[in-house]
Formats: sequence, C-alpha cells, structure tokens
Amino acid sequence: MPAATDSFEHIVRYQGAAELVPFLLALSKAELPAVRQRAQTLAHELQDVRQKGEQHWQKGPAPLQQGLFFLTSLATYSQKEALAAPFANSRWILSRPLSAVAENGFLPAAELVDYACQLLAHRRPDWLDAWLGNTQASATGLNFGVLLRLESHGLLTPSARLLASS
Repeated sequence: MPAATDSFEHIVRYQGAAELVPFLLALSKAELPAVRQRAQTLAHELQDVRQKGEQHWQKGPAPLQQGLFFLTSLATYSQKEALAAPFANSRWILSRPLSAVAENGFLPAAELVDYACQLLAHRRPDWLDAWLGNTQASATGLNFGVLLRLESHGLLTPSARLLASS
C-alpha cells in the first residue's frame, strides 16, 4: 500500500487529473482506505499559506489540487464519509456551468464532470442518489447538463423533484 499512497501524493503534488483518474480507476478495493486516508492528511498538509502574487497570499491546496481531492473523494469515500460534512455539501462543484473554463488554475467544469462520471461509473457508489439530493426527502438543484450526463452514464434516474429543481 505504501506504493499506492506514494503514487497518489506524487500525482497530487506534481501532476494533474489526467494522471489521477487512471490511477484511481486502477486501485483495488484493498488500496482504497489507505489512499482515502492519505488524501485527507495530504489536504491538511497543504493548508500552508503560499504566495499567489506579489502582494497576494492564499491558504490551502492550490485550485487544481482541490479538484483532485474532490475526484479522489468520489472514488474512495464510503457512504458515511460522502454524506457527512463538508463533502455532503460539495455537490455544487459539479454544478458550475459546463462552459466554465479553467480560471485561476481550476479544472474546466466539463473536464471535471467527465472525470467524475468516469470515476462514478466505475465505482457505482450506493450513496450517490442521497449525495445528489435525488431522494423524496431532499431534491436540490443540480446543473441540468450535469444531470443529463450522469443519467447518460447510467448513474442515476432523476426524480421528478430533482428535475424540477434543476
């Protein structure tokens, strides 16, 4: 398992989503907990304050790294982790307009959604409907284009409430 966690850290620190997604897709179920734990500790380690410009400072992982941690969460979280704060409230990340470009170092929205769909189609987490708000109890809006992409991948059948709120 050290090899998987070391590879994960190298990808997050020095590479990008194009390298991360195939890595996550290749993980065995036995490796998921170790990578999930390393993602959580690495996110805390990257909370350093760093210089962003001549007079601008920023705290936390770089924007690209934030996207990588989000994708890692989709691939590794259990239901308990996915439905707990703060991740339970992070579905808005998928709701950016698909035409949004990579600004300030973030992954382009369409690229992020494509990677998310690949990971979710591979993993098929049982918590996805509840996380997306696709239940009778809570249907919260989701970008309609994202909703259609998730449906086209067979990841969900949107409830009438979710369709109405999107």
